[in-house]
Amino acid sequence: CSKNRLASRQSFWAELNVARLHHDNVVRVVAASTCAPASQDSLGTIIMEYAGRTTLHHVIYGTGCLQGKGEDDGGG
Repeated sequence: CSKNRLASRQSFWAELNVARLHHDNVVRVVAASTCAPASQDSLGTIIMEYAGRTTLHHVIYGTGCLQGKGEDDGGG
């Protein structure tokens, strides 16, 4: 279990290192914390900027938009 937890923590920090990238096609990290008072099992939290009402699948393949029934996207 401790090897798994160590690997998870290393993965968490690796993701934060990648998050320092600055590119128009990369979602920006707003904040990150390894403290989670509500759960002792939590490795941490990454808060990212809002990327709009779509999914990664839609961005890549053009399908799977999260538009609600009867809503209009405003033409943009």
